[in-house]
Amino acid sequence: LPPWTTLLVASADPKPGPRGETGHIDYGIRAWGQHFRSQLIDTGRVQSFSDLQLRCLETGFPIRDRPDAQPVKPHVLCIDAGGGVNFYEEEESEESAGVRANAVYSFAFRDGELAKQDPRIVPVRGFGGKKKMQEPWRERSIAWRVKGKQTYYLNWLLVNPDDNKDILDYLIHVARGDEEEPPNDYWDVHSDIDETYIAQMTAEQRQLYQGVWRWMPISEPANNDYWDIEYYSCAIARKFGADTRKPLEDLHPT
Repeated sequence: LPPWTTLLVASADPKPGPRGETGHIDYGIRAWGQHFRSQLIDTGRVQSFSDLQLRCLETGFPIRDRPDAQPVKPHVLCIDAGGGVNFYEEEESEESAGVRANAVYSFAFRDGELAKQDPRIVPVRGFGGKKKMQEPWRERSIAWRVKGKQTYYLNWLLVNPDDNKDILDYLIHVARGDEEEPPNDYWDVHSDIDETYIAQMTAEQRQLYQGVWRWMPISEPANNDYWDIEYYSCAIARKFGADTRKPLEDLHPT
């Protein structure tokens, strides 16, 4: 990890299998710092939530130039529980949440092992209403009723896709530089990104839609999983104050 890291964010996007169950889960782990500088640390695919827990909650990453410091595990794991949400109900049942959301919600309680939600796990859902959401995110708390079991009180985040994608796009362009300024490492990737990552990160563009600027797929069907993973990470970094936290180099001096 870069010594300037203030917040290590893992973000994940589960995909359904042939019968609706979770098929695979793509994830990304990004280190954020002050002024929203960031470095992609890891990307990959796992086949289950237990594997996701191992990779994105229990794996520690060493701090560069700090050999005596303990490896740092992700501080937050945000998981896409299903997009296109335009409702604001206070309660959501197992029947109404959908298979994907139920799997994510259940994972937040470790399938009933925890009485309270793991505070490191943040289910996120993109706003999908016809009108443009004004705030960058909205905290939601619901009573999630599981059939035949108790009611769980769950906190999740409704995220404004356009606002956070605008910020992400800005950070990427600042990192890339322009004709007069050389590129910098404000928003960086790791050395092992592949064509899949690049294709998914360029799967959308900003378009004027019914008088409103929105991020839209360039073509259909669009596979934009890593674009979603990265903009969710950006939203979490903003919400959890990556810009104002102390860097690891201050917490683990040489």
